[in-house]
Amino acid sequence: MSRFTLLRTVLLGVGAALLIVAPSVLSVVKTRMLTEIAYFALFAVSYNFLFGWAGLLSFGHAAYFGLGAYVTAISLKHMPGLHLLVGMGLGALAGAVGGAIIGFFAYEEKVPISRS
Repeated sequence: MSRFTLLRTVLLGVGAALLIVAPSVLSVVKTRMLTEIAYFALFAVSYNFLFGWAGLLSFGHAAYFGLGAYVTAISLKHMPGLHLLVGMGLGALAGAVGGAIIGFFAYEEKVPISRS
């Protein structure tokens, strides 16, 4: 294992530990701010992947991001005692199902043209 890989693994572990401990140390306002920063950081990473790496200018993924966030918020509000990770899983599942439904209707099968 190279030094860079080891350093990156240690930094990711320390960052994850800080995020786990943060709600018990920070106030409610700062915890919500940290959560919102995490949401928008994930959105920025997905946008960077689409536009920066793939070269696709598409804002369609924002709809699935919003659908997942909406389902997560509604499930956490209306299902008392639901764990945060389960709510986030439901949101991710809703985004994936929404994408699959739209993708099913947007898919165009390429049929070869026969010239006879």
